[in-house]
Amino acid sequence: MRRLIIHLTEEDYFILNYLDNGHRIRLLMEHVAIFGIVVNLIIGFWAAFYAYQAYKSYAYPFLQSIVHYTVFCNLGIFVFLIYIYLNTNLPENHMQNRFPFFKDLGFMIATLCEIGMVTSMFRINVRFREKDISPQFKRWILTGIALLVLSYGIRTVLPHQSAFRRWLYLIQVEIYDNFIIFDDIHINIQLI
Repeated sequence: MRRLIIHLTEEDYFILNYLDNGHRIRLLMEHVAIFGIVVNLIIGFWAAFYAYQAYKSYAYPFLQSIVHYTVFCNLGIFVFLIYIYLNTNLPENHMQNRFPFFKDLGFMIATLCEIGMVTSMFRINVRFREKDISPQFKRWILTGIALLVLSYGIRTVLPHQSAFRRWLYLIQVEIYDNFIIFDDIHINIQLI
């Protein structure tokens, strides 16, 4: 058995210690970010609980939609927290190499949360005017959600190099991005 003997100078020790401390600082900052997300979740669930209690007390219909919006937002933040936590604490690229299904599942949940937030925002807007969303609009939304979930299911069973899988992925990303745009600009559409 041969042994490899490495002679390190003082400068080598300094460089190794610096690299080790740099990794520690990066890891510490990621854990501070995780703590910030946990605080965000706690405040978010408190806000949802408060809005629910206000809805029970005052029975304003828009408060129920605010509860739904807050719950969808918190669910999306929770999925993001799980992803960040696993990415921080597992070895490099472990999630992407070993568990691509969970990455796809997280993306699907995030997209559904974004759709839920946008539809809740529509309901808030409509219920401020003391109306409700039309049954036709509800059917369109439910049909769209069913097709989106079906596309995620199809994408998980297709081979990774399939052109149809890449095509589905591009459509899903566009749907997600467009619902984020809807959420950000707070569309004011009158739905009958």
